[in-house]
Amino acid sequence: MLEQQSLQRYIDMVENVLIRGSSLTAFPDLVRELGRDPAPYLAQLNVSETLISDPKQFMSYAGFVQTLERVSQDLDCPDFGLRMAQQQSVGVLGPLALIAQFSETALDGLQRIARYMAYHSPAAVVKIEDPTLCERPELFFSIALTQVTQQRQTIELSLGFAMQVMRLLSGRNFKPLSVSFQHTPLLPVSHYRVYFGCPVYFEASSNSMEIRSADLLRPIDVSDPLMCKTMEAFVANALAEVSHTLVSKVRQLIQQLLPLQRRCTLSLVARHLGMGERTLQRRLKVERVFFEELVDEVRQELAQSYLKRADMSMAQVAGLLGYREQSSFNRACRRWFGESPRGLRKD
Repeated sequence: MLEQQSLQRYIDMVENVLIRGSSLTAFPDLVRELGRDPAPYLAQLNVSETLISDPKQFMSYAGFVQTLERVSQDLDCPDFGLRMAQQQSVGVLGPLALIAQFSETALDGLQRIARYMAYHSPAAVVKIEDPTLCERPELFFSIALTQVTQQRQTIELSLGFAMQVMRLLSGRNFKPLSVSFQHTPLLPVSHYRVYFGCPVYFEASSNSMEIRSADLLRPIDVSDPLMCKTMEAFVANALAEVSHTLVSKVRQLIQQLLPLQRRCTLSLVARHLGMGERTLQRRLKVERVFFEELVDEVRQELAQSYLKRADMSMAQVAGLLGYREQSSFNRACRRWFGESPRGLRKD
């Protein structure tokens, strides 16, 4: 019974994960440029082309990710995501774009985008390192949708879009120090180097962009603290009206923190939620959920997803699940599935 309840919670969470329709900006025109009618693809997403710019228009995030993959294959266009990013403006983010643009520095803008990204979609995860704490700060992007194994086009779209955001905040001549993708290249690596203007790495531990500290700390010319606060209040109020269950929030945080923190603890998640460890434990108990079991469930689901991807090494999978040693991952796999990771991949 407990397993069925856990599975149902997961299914409910996945089906309700949405993204704003503005993410499809430039999609119809690009599909037409490549010789196809975008209408059938939009129909599958239950999105009207005329309403893409409507801030109240939403669609399934999983459907969006799968549609980009399908279009890329149907149109034989491996760089569909990158092309789409080139044709989009930062207005895709709606009020988040204004919050960033009215911030004091590019770093402030990116931090605010990361903080309020749930306004755009709760499954789009953005993190930015503090340039005062590391020599080569990175911007990380991930998608908290474990059941969608192929995310390449959306990941490339998102990092291409991140470069557009940085050019708005830090200047038109912005170029990253480097860009990294977890997947294998869809085109010759030289194509990516020309696109981003920097070294590009694949089969990496994260989807990320290294940014010069000077670019992050550069003041924004149109900074307006009052307007920034006004837009922040608008977004914060909008988010407060959206109902997200505690279990869904904890699950999402576990998935975000596992590859970054290695050891995802109750106290760590509680800090991210802005509450005490005992408070979180008590609230989860009310939901009849135990934190350790939740971590194990998320790891199991992620393992199933990652092991389907032949382009990911076993060491990479173990690391993304927060295991320091391959042997620990092997034991977990045998407990979950009754066989080793390599045996599962062969099946």
